[in-house]
Amino acid sequence: MRYGTGLWGNVKLRNGREVELRENAGWIEWHYVGDSNWNQLFEIPSDGQDGADGQNGTDGTDGQDGADGREVELQENNGWVEWRYVGDTTWNQLFEVPESSGGGTKPIQVTGLTLLAANWVADGDLFKYELANSNITATSSVEVIPDNSAYDVLVEAEPLPETESATGSVTMWVHSVPSADITVTINIVEVQ
Repeated sequence: MRYGTGLWGNVKLRNGREVELRENAGWIEWHYVGDSNWNQLFEIPSDGQDGADGQNGTDGTDGQDGADGREVELQENNGWVEWRYVGDTTWNQLFEVPESSGGGTKPIQVTGLTLLAANWVADGDLFKYELANSNITATSSVEVIPDNSAYDVLVEAEPLPETESATGSVTMWVHSVPSADITVTINIVEVQ
């Protein structure tokens, strides 16, 4: 599995908690059921200034009464809030849950790991490093974060913006072998 964007990936945390939506002062806001704090999701666009009134049209004939409204269900699925009518089988994506929403599965964080400059292996036109850790499973998303002191060395090596996790390891790639060892922290999150 490959995940993420940016410098060796970003982790999206998911926890499946129920979300409530509301409109407040021109914003659509959300929060987890039971939380007191509301998070701004997006601002409702303004319509601009009113135009001149048009001429009144002729009254139409009354239509037939419609059916009673249907109840709607919401769920979170793979980072999206989805909706459907009660009884339907098809879920419709409503919006993607923002990364900064908080909550979610707490990652396992492992600090003080070292990527040895001598252990990078040629892989086609790239070089790869396989970092072993027993906390990583086949369904893990792994974020590899270089220490500030190693950042310049890593940038010079031109890393690819992705990692690949397998049971017991995470693999990352660079365009050129780093000139020194790189100390990193890894965040491991299980993706359902």
